[in-house]
Amino acid sequence: MNCVYHPATNNLNFSDICIILWPHSQVTLDVFCQKPAPLFLMTRFLFGFLIFVFFALANTASARDFAIEKAWYEDTSGTQTWEQVRQQPFHAYRGILNKGVSRSAFWIRLKVDSRGYVPVFSKIHDDRQLIVRITPGYLDEIRLFDPQEKTALTRVTGMLYGASHDEYQSINFNFVIPRTDNIRYVWLRIKTATPTMADIKVLSVADTISLDKIQQNLVAINLFIIFFAIALTIYAWIINKDKLILLFTIRQIGTFLFMFFITGYARPLLDGVLPPVSLNKILDGTIVTFIAFAFIFEGYFFRRYAYSHWIMKASAWLAVFPPIALALVILDQSYLAYQISGYTLITDSVLSLACILIIYVKHRDKISDDFVVPKKYILLVYGSIYLGFFATSLSIMGLIKLNQVRDSLVPMGGIIYFINSLLIMSFYFNHIRKKQLLLQQQNLVQVMLAEQSAIQEKNYRLEQENLFSMLAHELKTPLAILNMRIGKLPASDSTVDSMKRAIRDMNGVIERCIDASKVLDKKLTPIIRASNLHEELLRQQQLSRDPHNIAIKCPDPLIVNTDPQILAIVLNNLIDNACKYSPTNSTVNVEVMANHDGEAMTNVQIVISNYPGLAGWPDPEKLFTKFYRSQNAYHQVGSGLGLFIVQQLVYLLGGSITYMPSRTHVRFEVCLPA
Repeated sequence: MNCVYHPATNNLNFSDICIILWPHSQVTLDVFCQKPAPLFLMTRFLFGFLIFVFFALANTASARDFAIEKAWYEDTSGTQTWEQVRQQPFHAYRGILNKGVSRSAFWIRLKVDSRGYVPVFSKIHDDRQLIVRITPGYLDEIRLFDPQEKTALTRVTGMLYGASHDEYQSINFNFVIPRTDNIRYVWLRIKTATPTMADIKVLSVADTISLDKIQQNLVAINLFIIFFAIALTIYAWIINKDKLILLFTIRQIGTFLFMFFITGYARPLLDGVLPPVSLNKILDGTIVTFIAFAFIFEGYFFRRYAYSHWIMKASAWLAVFPPIALALVILDQSYLAYQISGYTLITDSVLSLACILIIYVKHRDKISDDFVVPKKYILLVYGSIYLGFFATSLSIMGLIKLNQVRDSLVPMGGIIYFINSLLIMSFYFNHIRKKQLLLQQQNLVQVMLAEQSAIQEKNYRLEQENLFSMLAHELKTPLAILNMRIGKLPASDSTVDSMKRAIRDMNGVIERCIDASKVLDKKLTPIIRASNLHEELLRQQQLSRDPHNIAIKCPDPLIVNTDPQILAIVLNNLIDNACKYSPTNSTVNVEVMANHDGEAMTNVQIVISNYPGLAGWPDPEKLFTKFYRSQNAYHQVGSGLGLFIVQQLVYLLGGSITYMPSRTHVRFEVCLPA
């Protein structure tokens, strides 16, 4: 033919879409971020979309089909010629030809009657021609045999051939034939590895262009909804980090790719970019792997209901088959790939129906609030949908015939699945929102309790600080007077030494309480300056209760950059503890080592060790906690705050303290920066 049309639209009408999208019409406004949109907005959108769909279907039905009789013949060998086929008996059919996945070639005989049609002539199109229109747009090869065709050229279209060579260019498969005033026959030969499912019409050019406009609007809305849903679910996943949302997003991306290829958009858009054979292989791979997206999402969704263990195992085994089917496509075994995918889909439908029944029976006594989606809804709606999946899968595989009812059931099935997907994700996002609100309330309560606890702690520490200040003021003066009076007594009196030691211990307890209060309130700020560690150790030795029992090993001089007052408190506590809790007249060892990096000193290590006395060995898990004293230490005066204060002050100086006992000694290692 010398007439090539380039209509402005490239889309599929709704009935054509639903032929292939009964289980795949899940394009929805599935998600509205983590906060579901108000129900009236979703209802308004859905109502408007359905009105548009029914309007489009009405316009589709008004187009006149000049093929008044359709019949098919199966060439099981796939080698018969047109002359041979014309002599064979054909079987009449109505509606959609559906022969499932088959190696056979199928011949379709069309009886065309265009008598009485008044052609419309315009600058856009010529109605002296008719268009043989074949949908859906994923069939491998379609050949036309027209007895009135005088040339010997082979007229062929399909996924294995470039779209630029089509006689009438659209996303469907089309042939242009002349309109005559007589009844005539034309033949089509379909050979494809995909399911042999075809809706064939003979239309005027005007009706074809009109249907293409409807196609463009419907599929554009479909693809826009999928893309919008992908964007929203990605945003929702970023906010919520929920695995089900991520899986739903992946499924929607798979749906978008599936729609892009299955509706025929890929063929004209990628014509010249990819060879037709490669494009057809990508199409086959997309179709056979699309099932895996549904497997993963639906399996994870049902897993939340703790359904039967054997169904979970069976579903896991089924997930192995889509990759096998993809490998077969790569190896040019598309027929086997579609066989595996078809039977996998049938098995999955049966397992899903069993799962739905088990969920309903097993959990029928549970409260509905425990479920993301109410169990009655799962039973009624999901059960109906998977029954539809099961019947459609059998029909696609050619195991049962639904030709007489598919025209009405398939569009309704697509709409039902649309509504179901919308409601399922609305249920789920409402569930997430409730959990988030509950979590926010719990966090708010925790924050309020934490603030209340902080206020109480602050008040307690303030009262404690006031008490310590009062004790220091009220007790230190009498103790100083006692110490002065005792100093006038004979020095040889052992009672005098005991009294002085008791006064020193009481002063030590008071000082530790004051130091602990300053540490807790973070009122100590280190003032770093050069200090002679050797001199400070000698000073602490003279201030200790048993100076003659302390053995110091330290370089002289040893200058370190630290806070001398804080360092003095640390050394005083450690040396006093060692003297207090070691056996009488035993030696307390203080050893200092300077560590260098080259010529520069990096840190100093102070090790204080003593033999364990009556108090025994300290508990490594508790010795740095406030008010800890071993059970055998209560014969000595103490506050239980010394090591707690030491640890906090060492941290304040940027160092560390570690309890490192040896086989015979209680040992503390202090490391301070130089």
